[in-house]
Amino acid sequence: MKKTAALLLLIFTISLCLLTTYAENSKDNLSLDGKAAILIDMKSGQVLYEYNADTKLYPASTTKIMTAILALEMGDPDQIMTASLRAVYDIGDGGMNIGIVEGEQLPLEALLNAMLIKSANET
Repeated sequence: MKKTAALLLLIFTISLCLLTTYAENSKDNLSLDGKAAILIDMKSGQVLYEYNADTKLYPASTTKIMTAILALEMGDPDQIMTASLRAVYDIGDGGMNIGIVEGEQLPLEALLNAMLIKSANET
């Protein structure tokens, strides 16, 4: 009985691995919140779906994570940083801030927390 159950489980597992899934090819059914999207088959490189794929957008969250990594690698979390005029006022349209003012001094760790947790852009 155990051998039969194991064999059936093995056959079921192999059949799942060999199963191919197909999606309906209709752009009308997609609902996207983003400004642009692209879906590429990793193996073939074929573009499966695109929406404003050539639109230039900035990878905000990725940029913030990379900035934090570099700040931790090159700086000291206890290092006191001074907010510049540019850092405070060049946030851009729709950018988040936590009210840091020009000349304010904060430890690097506090600025990283503001940037990563509060998503503040003036840090």
